Amino acid sequence: MLSSVLPPGEQPSLTRIKAVVFDWAGTLVDFGAMAPLEALAAVLADHHLPVSEEELRGPMGLAKGDHLRILLQREQIAAAWQRRYGRPPTEEDVLRLSQELEARMPALVAARAKPLPGAVAVVERLRSQGIAVAATTGYTRASVQALLPLARQAGLTIETVCTPEEVGAGRPAPWMLFEVCRRLQVYPPATVVKVGDTLQDIYEGLHAGVWTVAVVVGSNVLGLSEEAWSRLEEQDRQERIAGAKARFRRAGAHFVIEHLDELEAVLSVIAGRLTGATYGA
Repeated sequence: MLSSVLPPGEQPSLTRIKAVVFDWAGTLVDFGAMAPLEALAAVLADHHLPVSEEELRGPMGLAKGDHLRILLQREQIAAAWQRRYGRPPTEEDVLRLSQELEARMPALVAARAKPLPGAVAVVERLRSQGIAVAATTGYTRASVQALLPLARQAGLTIETVCTPEEVGAGRPAPWMLFEVCRRLQVYPPATVVKVGDTLQDIYEGLHAGVWTVAVVVGSNVLGLSEEAWSRLEEQDRQERIAGAKARFRRAGAHFVIEHLDELEAVLSVIAGRLTGATYGA
């Protein structure tokens, strides 16, 4: 019989949050998640495919190949492809468009690397409290490599980042989160918190069994650039925030916050709920 890692009778500790796993665009950097939006729009425009910003944002958070696959299945886009190329889009087309997208992405990601308000301070405070800070993303490794040096220069120190190609699938599958936890050697899932700005972030966290926190301002769900957001009247802002909060709650988010500087208050609530919890209780 294999011996237990823990001394006999000792329960695993659930009293401390061990890791917070962020998304990148729309959560830590790139207000409004504009880089992937701009890259997708440019690639589809190259092929004269009609697509609205709302349609582009719908699958945001998925691996980029999955995102393109969903778009090409939309009736209007598939019909435009049929008219232009004389046949329906295929998996080979998805692969080709993915390659075109990835060629555009690194430069746009680098240009949109500005941290969201409060991001640097929150990450620094979490790390100072001994909480590991990591990220999962729909970006490929090439885009992440373009982003990470700029993020570090801005003060965002992330211990590890996992991309879809490293685990064979992106969101909503939980594999990236599981891989991050393996690298950090943190468990059980109840001691991990996923923070993101898309519905796919929430699904990823729920499928992994971790706590989920949605951030509204700057998010893909809110769907506005920083410039557009700054021009809104306060009443319009509050209406849009309320609508985004409702969407996140319907997706099953455990907590929904407006700004990152509210995150630590949520973590305190989670830590309180974990205190005294044991397996099988």
